[in-house]
Formats: sequence, C-alpha cells, structure tokens
Amino acid sequence: MTRQPGLEGGGESKVSHEGEIEPTRELVIDSILRTEYRSGIPLPIDFQRLAQALYDCAWGVGGDQKYRRSTSGFSPNPDVGMYVDDSFINDIIQKIRVNFSREEEIGWHENFDYVNHPFAKTSIKVDFDRENGALILGVLKSYTGKADEIELAEQLGVERAIFRKGVEINLPEMADQDLSLPFTERQTFRLDCVALAQVINTALNTSGVNEEKIEIKPADLVDAFTKPTKDKIYSTNSKFTVSLGGGLCLTIEIRGGVRFVCPLVENTNDIYNSEKLIDTRIADGTTVVLPFPTNVDASKPDFGGSEPPQQVKQYTLTIDIVRETKPGGVSPFLPMHTTEQLAKAVNVMKGILKQFPNNNADAK
Repeated sequence: MTRQPGLEGGGESKVSHEGEIEPTRELVIDSILRTEYRSGIPLPIDFQRLAQALYDCAWGVGGDQKYRRSTSGFSPNPDVGMYVDDSFINDIIQKIRVNFSREEEIGWHENFDYVNHPFAKTSIKVDFDRENGALILGVLKSYTGKADEIELAEQLGVERAIFRKGVEINLPEMADQDLSLPFTERQTFRLDCVALAQVINTALNTSGVNEEKIEIKPADLVDAFTKPTKDKIYSTNSKFTVSLGGGLCLTIEIRGGVRFVCPLVENTNDIYNSEKLIDTRIADGTTVVLPFPTNVDASKPDFGGSEPPQQVKQYTLTIDIVRETKPGGVSPFLPMHTTEQLAKAVNVMKGILKQFPNNNADAK
C-alpha cells in the first residue's frame, strides 16, 4: 500500500557516547488536558444507611421534584419497617438484600417510569463492590441527568466515585489535504510507540506506584493499536490495557478519524459488508501509521445523500486509569473510590503531566 510521507509523532532518538541509540525519544504533542468522569455514591455495606440515602433521594433532593411533591400532596407511605418510615423504600431495600445474598449477583437496578412517584422518570442502581466493602448508589434522571446524585452526595457528605481518571493528549495537527484523493495518496500520521512507551514507563517509575515492576514495550502498543476489532463498522478502535495491580489498570486508545474504509465498489451493499472493509491502520516496526483523519469514510462512493467528508485536524490519545474487570466479564464496571485507588490514579496522571510542562498549565 503506497502512502504519502507521514507527519511524525515522535522526536529523534538520542545517541550515547558509545555510539548506541538510546530508546529515549520525545513524544511530540499539541496539548494535554486532564479528564475525569465521576458517577455513583460509595456507601458501606450497611442497608440501614442505604435506606436512609434512598429516602433522602426520594424526598429530600431535586428542587423541581420537591415542588411537585408539595403541590400534589404526594408523601411517603407510613410504614413501621426495619429501615425507614416508608414502605416503598423498605421494599427496594428488601429486593437489594435478596440480590446481595447471592454471590453471583453484581448489583440491583430498576427504571421507575411513573409520573406520581418519588423516583419519577429515574433510574436507580446499586452496584456491589464486595471486595472493597461498598455499595455504589447511582441515580440518573431523564431530564436532569446526574443532578440529583450530585446533590445527594453533597447532602450525605460523601465524595462521588470516579469511573475513569486520565488525560487526553492531542497530537500535532495535520495540514489540509485534498479529500477527493484516494486515502492511499493522502498524508499519514506516524505515531512513535517508543516515545509513547517512554512516557508511560517514566510516569509509572517516578510516581511510586509501580509495585508490579511494569515495563511497557513499544511492540505491545503497536500490536494493541493494530489488532483487528470484532466489528469493523461500529467498533473502530483497539485499546491497549495493562494491569497496575491493586485492582486498577491503565488503558490507552487512539481516537480520531475513520479506521476502516470502503473499497471503490459499485454495489452499495458492499459498503456495509465488514469483510470487504480495508484497515488503514498499519504497523511499521515500532510505529503505527494512521490514515489522514476525516469525520466519515472519504473513500466511500457517493450514491446520493451522503455526508461529505470533513477533515479532522488531529488524532488524540486517551490515557485512563480504571478498575479492572474479572475474567469472564462477570464483574460490573465498578468505579474507584478507596483512598488507595484514588491516590494511585492521581499519582500516575501527575507523572504523565509532568513530562509536558510547556503544553498545559495543569502540567506545571
């Protein structure tokens, strides 16, 4: 496959006094930003406390909902139950306890699609983090999203859990290209995985969290980024994952542009045949060659009504710390919430940011 010269994503190697090439290179970037996604309220495995939290959520948070309750006369159902003075909440707790008593169960979840109801148009879930002795309460409302969960966490004095903590690294921008040209004739971007591996290894070794003595190899990154995906049409990115110990792992993903493109065909059905799509991501030694990025497949024939391709200026690396899932996929996607988990995630990200002091104020 012939390609135009690529834009390099890494600097030159350094030469030692002995004449040997050192594996230390600079990862050239445009900018770097912190990222964090919070969701869920971690509570101890105490069903009395969970019941009180649900009671507070039903009757004590959400300004618009409190107003509707007061004007409609809707109120808790009196109950001399073992948890709170509301039969509705007590029934929920009983269901959660039944699930928790089964070791194979990973949580409880229900969507309340009612109007005159304390959880109107609200999804309530409780994930079981048995390993760390916690129940993770999640609240999602159709119209206000996580607003009630945020308010409830503040009312309870509990810090919300973190599903992922990381950075987004925007790689250098690419020059404008003639999108009418076949993708094989457009400029490419060359991601230097030696430089990328050096960034991650330095961060792990200087942050005091590398108890597992992890050393990421450039070849492992190349293999992960270029391995086939299960579904070429809907799943276009391959992710690198490595365990950090303590139930956490680090993931790296390349985002931007279209990876699988359609060959020049006359039959429209071939456009949606994943077996005929071409993978434009190529391994070249310790480098990943990425195609010129566009928002849609610029090589797809125009059969009328198609969205015209537009240039995507750059690729982005997303590096995240997340919880590990157990083999077999039986565990839920649990968030980080313990002191040890949060400290490890923070330290690793600080280690990455420190290597780019001139690209973002957060890195200084």
